Amino acid sequence: AAFAIPTGGDMVVAISHAWRNQAHPDPCGDKLKAIKALLSGIGAKMRKRTLVFMDFLSIPQRPFQEHHEDRTAKEDQLFQEALHIMHKVYWYADRVLHLEDMYSSVPDEGDMYAATLEDLRG
Repeated sequence: AAFAIPTGGDMVVAISHAWRNQAHPDPCGDKLKAIKALLSGIGAKMRKRTLVFMDFLSIPQRPFQEHHEDRTAKEDQLFQEALHIMHKVYWYADRVLHLEDMYSSVPDEGDMYAATLEDLRG
């Protein structure tokens, strides 16, 4: 499932990371590679599910490509609500991964990389 409510046997992982720019947190996919490696190590030790919170994928974002539509009023409301409680996600998570300074040079700043949940699942 894309979104789930944790149960007793689940591992909740919150990913904290600096954004390279306002448009996209990982335009070259550098963080994605590191996250997949870290999560595969965590997931292998779990009996049940590993649930991941990553702000870019977990709450509605502004468009980062020209053809993307802006957030709807409902998505904007959800974004604002998430901002008010996001600190609790990191406080109550079983594990917090903090990534910083993982940037390659961007060969063409206009070409953006989009990570999906399927990309993270590998």
